[in-house]
Amino acid sequence: MKVLHVIPSYYPAFRYGGPLQSTFLLNQYLTKAGVEVDVLTTTAGQEPSFVLAASRGWQQVDNHRVLYLPYRGYEHYNFSVPFYKKCKELISQYDLIHITGVWNFTTWAAAFWACRYQKKYLISPRGVLYPEAFRLRSYLIKKMYYHLFTRRYMHHADLLHYTTHDEQEHSNAHLSIRTPSVVIPNGIDMHTVCADGREIKDLHRPYLLYVGRLHRIKSLELLITAFHEINNPDFHLYIAGDYNTEYGRLMQNLVEKRGMQQQIHFTGAVYDERKWFLYRHAYLFVLPSRSENFGMSVVEAMACGCPVVISDRVGIHREVAAHQAGVVHQLTLNSLKEALLTFMRDCYLRDCYAANARRLVEEEYEIGKVSERMKKIYEELLS
Repeated sequence: MKVLHVIPSYYPAFRYGGPLQSTFLLNQYLTKAGVEVDVLTTTAGQEPSFVLAASRGWQQVDNHRVLYLPYRGYEHYNFSVPFYKKCKELISQYDLIHITGVWNFTTWAAAFWACRYQKKYLISPRGVLYPEAFRLRSYLIKKMYYHLFTRRYMHHADLLHYTTHDEQEHSNAHLSIRTPSVVIPNGIDMHTVCADGREIKDLHRPYLLYVGRLHRIKSLELLITAFHEINNPDFHLYIAGDYNTEYGRLMQNLVEKRGMQQQIHFTGAVYDERKWFLYRHAYLFVLPSRSENFGMSVVEAMACGCPVVISDRVGIHREVAAHQAGVVHQLTLNSLKEALLTFMRDCYLRDCYAANARRLVEEEYEIGKVSERMKKIYEELLS
């Protein structure tokens, strides 16, 4: 089975966030499972030295091939004449086309030629069709683009792939989508989280943890205020993410205004061993996001045996609640405070939920199992 995965940007452009990383991991394990995967993408998000090397044609990236093509204009639209021509040349050679993204030229070009060649294709929207995400930026442009282009190629798709039941329900209802759809979550490599990680000295314990972008959609002001009002001197809060942003500076100013500099700490961005160390030794992970398609950081925390407190706007909140892997709160100050205090007051309950969290990841999000489910979907589409 030959699959062409079309995505606007790809490894190693990890600054574009979770969907890119989870797609790269999925393709690694699909290849291990016997699927012949090639990736067609643009050079968006890549360093100049990498772009130069990639201009020589197909690149071997881990265990699969990737073709990076130049683009022009806005980096999150990725308009590219070479990409369009390459779709015309390549798509007829594959059994199935897997497209990631919605608001990109790459998506339109791949869907156009898949229809022309009568090739089956599926689309992974990756959360951008949520009502909140739809309205987040450039709402009128998105609405016009959807009616001119997106609706047509989504209607002709053989399948839509969502990562949570919440995304499936809200996206389909919001846009009255009738295309068949399936839910397969993002996966995590449990081998990555088995090691204890590189020790970070001078950590104050016990501590609550947030890991991710410092962006207004994450509602960190709500978390800082809740932690301040709980006023428990035994606990600390670590906020891990690049704070050299307008919102990051606002949050630092808020901490200073509350006089909480001795209990709330900004670590900056953390990766690899340092990140896993923070997860593994956290008392609790918190994500009070206003909108979150999936919540990969939640899965990472649970994989490390850390229970979670997340808002009901995080995509996997239903699964977390159903498996008692954490507490789900509404986007109000009192609801978040109650959720935090549930664990801060009861370490035995915290440990029970920690075990449930780890078990949930092993059963539902382990990448080997996730890739087998995706492979089965591919086979069903082609049967």
